[in-house]
Parts: sequence; structure tokens; C-alpha cells
Amino acid sequence: MGKHTKGPWKAKIEYEEGFLELVEVWSEGGQVCAFMSDDWGTNYVANARLIAASPIMYDYIAKRALLGDNEAKSILQEIDDASSEKAKVGTHRYMGEA
Repeated sequence: MGKHTKGPWKAKIEYEEGFLELVEVWSEGGQVCAFMSDDWGTNYVANARLIAASPIMYDYIAKRALLGDNEAKSILQEIDDASSEKAKVGTHRYMGEA
């Protein structure tokens, strides 16, 4: 299966002078997995929370794959392919151009 920072991940919201400044996604081991700010658009807090839920979603998909779910197997294969050095931007359904 794919290599990724193990969960759980948590979204940590940083405020500066009372204003939302930055959202970071941290692993349980203290590694920053992602960060975003309002420069990234209006939905960056929701996006950070979705990213923080990624390990839980990955584990669910992996369990479904073990039960024989072909769509789950396909998703895991795409994740593994995307994390390899051979991956090219836009070759996977969730890694295309925005």
C-alpha cells in the first residue's frame, strides 16, 4: 500500500491579532502534513479538515479493498501509482489540473 504519514492528523487553526491567519495539518507525531492560508481561497479551513481526515478515509478504503471491493482496490492502486516517482500530474482522477 501507499507510503504516507500515519494518522491521525489534526487541523490546527492559527490566529494573529484575532484574525484567522493559517491552518496547519499535523500528524500525531508532530509532522506538518499540509498548511494553507486565505491566500488559497475561501474554503481553506474546510479543505484543511478534509486533508486531516485523509488517513481515516485511506484506512476505510483499504478495509473495503481487503473485503474485495474492486473500486476500493482501484483507488488504492491510483494512490500507490501517484506516490511513485513515475507519477505524472494529470494522470489520475484526483491529481489533474485545478
